[in-house]
Amino acid sequence: MRGLRGISIMALVMAPMLVSAQAYVPLLKPNASWQDEHACASMGPNTGKYECFRYYLAGDTLFNDTTYQVLRRTGRKAHTDILYPDQSYVNYHFEELVAFLREDTTERRVYIKYPPSAFTYLFYDFSVGVGPYPDTYRYGSGKTVGSIDTLWLNDGPHRRFNFQPIGSFIEGVGGEQGFLERTIVGEVCWMDRLVCHVPVDSANYIVPSDDCPCYSNVSVPEWTEQAIHVFPSPTTGQFHMQGAPASAPFLLRALDGRVVGSGTCSGDGSATIDLSFLPGALYLLEVGDGERVRRVKVLKQ
Repeated sequence: MRGLRGISIMALVMAPMLVSAQAYVPLLKPNASWQDEHACASMGPNTGKYECFRYYLAGDTLFNDTTYQVLRRTGRKAHTDILYPDQSYVNYHFEELVAFLREDTTERRVYIKYPPSAFTYLFYDFSVGVGPYPDTYRYGSGKTVGSIDTLWLNDGPHRRFNFQPIGSFIEGVGGEQGFLERTIVGEVCWMDRLVCHVPVDSANYIVPSDDCPCYSNVSVPEWTEQAIHVFPSPTTGQFHMQGAPASAPFLLRALDGRVVGSGTCSGDGSATIDLSFLPGALYLLEVGDGERVRRVKVLKQ
């Protein structure tokens, strides 16, 4: 497995204004894998629980003429007892069958079937906008998507869905707090994270190692919003942008998260963007800046 350090803004080689909806990024790519890490503690009995699992796709199978991907895991689960050390233990799991997954790229949904159940459940729904999130096997019920933004990973842009008040999942990647829900419990669960995601043969993000180990200090950096200059706004057609990094990629996004335009700034960090073909509304301009995204709103009348 070959690692690529960090999340980076990828330079998009495009015309100054290429208009298209952002392409869907499939989750179930051949040989994909996810490394999850979780930790909990119980203060009363002074015990701790920890698990680290690599989930991976291992071929496919048929159920009623429908193809499912086989999901397996390899890793370990540990129990630590401070008061009674002799009751501490570590269990190792090798190539263990977990579930069967199916993705509908038209619906932008992923489904899961757990053996020996005959039922198939909704696992991830990447078709949603801002608002209520449907009941899923991964997140249960009662979730609300508060915002949608875009991350540039090593394999390109991915939409990120941010729950209120906390939690998020990424199109083509899965949950940032773990691809699957943790299987350990405790009074306080203080670590839930996706250590890394490998879509085919190179890691999308791993910090700082190139080997996706557990105990890595891994997270998706929060990109702070910084002002850039756009004028005129409101506009009836074109507007101009200044103050962006030289040759920086940008996305024009509707407030529901859809990408309605994209392009690349000139060498002096400016661009002229045409909104004449779009309906009157508020739009969000996102400009890549190293490992951050600079954002500004523009109003089309």
